[in-house]
Amino acid sequence: MARDGNYLAAEIEIERALKLGTTKLNLSEMRLSELPESLGRLTRLRELYLNNNLLTSLPESLGRLSELQTLHLGSNRFVELLESLGHLPNLQKLYLNGNRLTNLPNSLGQLKQLRVLYLYSNQLATLPECLGRMHQLDELALFANQITTLPEPLSHLKHLRVLDLSSNQLMALPEFIGELTNLQTLYISRNRLTKLPFSLGRLKQLKNLSVYDNQLELLPESVGELTCLENLSARNNQLTLLPESLGQLKQLQELDVAANRLTTLPASLWQIKNLRQLAVFENPLDPELAAANAEGIRALMSYLSAKAEAQIVLNEAKLILVGEGEVGKSCLLGALRGDPWEEDRPSTHGIEIKSLKLKNLIEDTEITLNGWDFGGQPIYRPTHQLFSALRQYTWSFGSRAKAHSKVSSRSGSSW
Repeated sequence: MARDGNYLAAEIEIERALKLGTTKLNLSEMRLSELPESLGRLTRLRELYLNNNLLTSLPESLGRLSELQTLHLGSNRFVELLESLGHLPNLQKLYLNGNRLTNLPNSLGQLKQLRVLYLYSNQLATLPECLGRMHQLDELALFANQITTLPEPLSHLKHLRVLDLSSNQLMALPEFIGELTNLQTLYISRNRLTKLPFSLGRLKQLKNLSVYDNQLELLPESVGELTCLENLSARNNQLTLLPESLGQLKQLQELDVAANRLTTLPASLWQIKNLRQLAVFENPLDPELAAANAEGIRALMSYLSAKAEAQIVLNEAKLILVGEGEVGKSCLLGALRGDPWEEDRPSTHGIEIKSLKLKNLIEDTEITLNGWDFGGQPIYRPTHQLFSALRQYTWSFGSRAKAHSKVSSRSGSSW
């Protein structure tokens, strides 16, 4: 069978490498449509570059390259791969991007030393379960395929640091994603996701999370547990609210939530001191928030800080007792506090302040009332007038206290 000039040039390169005993061979960009069988004679080869050719198949002899560690097959025309590709026991890096692959051979699961696998820009709709046997896999690039689901054995990839699933057809991200606890980069943009699993919060090493161009309506509160997160991109979704837990992301530097349906932002964002970029444009923000955002990130953080302070719940208030002298205001406060009863208690002069602890049974919280007990003698009555605007928080008393802790009030007494 006649061979073209490109094939003959490849044979010459292989013969030269054989004579020199080289460990690296580059046959990239030679417009090769076929590889010589003599390639299998290079048993000392560790790196083989075949990218940017016209290859549709590989020679069986490739399986004899037992020392091969890096194999570049990107940007060719492969529709399927030989099973013998799995017979490369020392292979650590395999680049199959930019082909026409619709499936993968099960023999790939035999590549126990594989650390990097590039499968992006193919036509894969499903992934074989054998990928879960690549326990040393560190980086897996699957973007720009047609993947609809992820097989459960992927949860076994405990060493995985980078996972790129962007530009696929995923409608849900499985809960087992939370088992990939060494993940530092997770790209799942340009899919059809409507929600994210709560288990996402278990990815404590995650630094980069990209979920833009999906159909997300909410981010789970567990996102706030990603304490190493530095970059979060959720642009162009259907988000109407962001979780307050975002304020826990102390390492966050870039947050992109542009082109959503947000009218407000969580006040907790002001706590993120490392935040350098915040993109919130193309959202129907409240006018005050939009005005602060227009002035820059510092103005926006100041606005959110002020908003957060206004929302702080202290569970503490004043209890002001005013009224005529010697009618039992001090006795009532003592009774509410559980103080021992005092016979012939002296009249209060000036103001005595004593705290009172109560239980909010609805919210199961403790409330502190600071009781301001005003003297009722005529000389102190001008001070009562200063608090007349606070009658909704004020007890007013008229009649004298009876024996022990019994106190009766005038009919006009009120809070």
